[in-house]
Amino acid sequence: MDLHSRRVLPTFGSHYGSRFAGKSGQIKVYSQLPNATLDNVANLSDFCGVFVADKWLGNTDYRQAIFTRTPGVSRPFSFVVQMIDNGQMFDGGNWRFEDSPIRGPYFGSVYQHVHGITAFEPWLAAVAAFPAAVLEGAFQQMPSSWRSGDTEAAFEKLLGQLMRRRDRVSDWIYECHALATNPFPNWT
Repeated sequence: MDLHSRRVLPTFGSHYGSRFAGKSGQIKVYSQLPNATLDNVANLSDFCGVFVADKWLGNTDYRQAIFTRTPGVSRPFSFVVQMIDNGQMFDGGNWRFEDSPIRGPYFGSVYQHVHGITAFEPWLAAVAAFPAAVLEGAFQQMPSSWRSGDTEAAFEKLLGQLMRRRDRVSDWIYECHALATNPFPNWT
């Protein structure tokens, strides 16, 4: 793994990895775009969807994303955004929820198209109807070494919290909108 100043081998065991967004040397990947360029992002509304997920899942980090230049998506040269770095869901490894309206939004003008709570649909409805069986199934598919000891009881507690949180996500979005640093400047 490439760290800031050195390369290290991963420790033994199961790890999560993700694929690089482009082909090295062929597709440019940007960690941010100037606000004036955001109109060229084909899936800009995905920021609203991931904001809903971040609030529901208790992301305690600021949203990170990458942009890739994709010819011919909606204009001759467009960008596509992909959301990255979900390591602070459930407050990272703490498996708790410290809800704060200032946590979660992406920095930049990606929410200019938000004129109200309806901009967060259909994601709010999907969270409200999210079945517990999906999460239970994901837990059962984890490596058994990740599910040993107290992990099963902690997961059951986490699952219960997630199910209770489903109907509160829109409240947390309204709280974010009420901040002096409102990330939704065109909300009417």
